[in-house]
Amino acid sequence: MHTPNSNPAGKRKSRNVVGNEARLRKILDNVQSGLLVIDPLECRIVDSNKTAREMMGIEREEDVIGAYCQRFMCRSSHGECPIAANGQRVDSVEDVLLSADGKLRSILKTVVPVNLDDSELLLETFTDITQLRQAEVYGVRQKRTFRH
Repeated sequence: MHTPNSNPAGKRKSRNVVGNEARLRKILDNVQSGLLVIDPLECRIVDSNKTAREMMGIEREEDVIGAYCQRFMCRSSHGECPIAANGQRVDSVEDVLLSADGKLRSILKTVVPVNLDDSELLLETFTDITQLRQAEVYGVRQKRTFRH
């Protein structure tokens, strides 16, 4: 007898969905760029990957989810998302990330609109270029030193 709760194909499909979500989370958490999903209407972070949290100096995902993006990324006024307001894309723009301990990191970021679960959100990806900028400053100083 086949009952609705004994549907082996349905159980297998449910396990596959859960397995796929775990697999995707593992991939995203191991990408070496920060990833944030932002609700542009609320200016709040709705998802993040491990690399983003590490750059922000935050260990627990719960401490990032729900936070205002202006706390870390955007220099606009609270509640004013320049990307959502103008419907624009941001491609490889230099910016700064403010970490939880108050340190500034130079980043290269891209922001694109994305529809997830019937919600219009922003996907912000960023790479830490702090060491590159520090090396450039050091190189300029070295050139000045050798010229004199």
